[in-house]
Amino acid sequence: MLSLLGTSLTIADGLLTPAVSVTSAVEGLTLVSTLRVGTDTMPIAIAFLVVIFASQQFGTAKISLVYAPIVAIWLTILAATGIASITYAPQIWRAWNPAEAVNWFRRGTFWQLGGVMLAITGCEVRRSADRSR
Repeated sequence: MLSLLGTSLTIADGLLTPAVSVTSAVEGLTLVSTLRVGTDTMPIAIAFLVVIFASQQFGTAKISLVYAPIVAIWLTILAATGIASITYAPQIWRAWNPAEAVNWFRRGTFWQLGGVMLAITGCEVRRSADRSR
């Protein structure tokens, strides 16, 4: 019975995490465009998910040929904006101070850890899917 429960939780995590991640990313487009949440974003999110799940049949080796340059560009942009942000506001380094984490929990904003957990589980599901091939 426990193995059935564990299997169902794993399958649910593998289905829900990509759906929630893609939907929230597409809904983020409403901040910079005239798209409306739900009516405009849902078909776009569904199309993304269909493409992602349909492309898995080709294997990670072939898919990585397409995604690797995109990820390299993305990481380069992240590094450049990170360096620019630290240069502009060096107080960013305060985030490494453990006392700041304690203060963060005291302010009651720890509910934001749900988003962090969603990102971690999404990466883990993707990584475990890669290892199973």
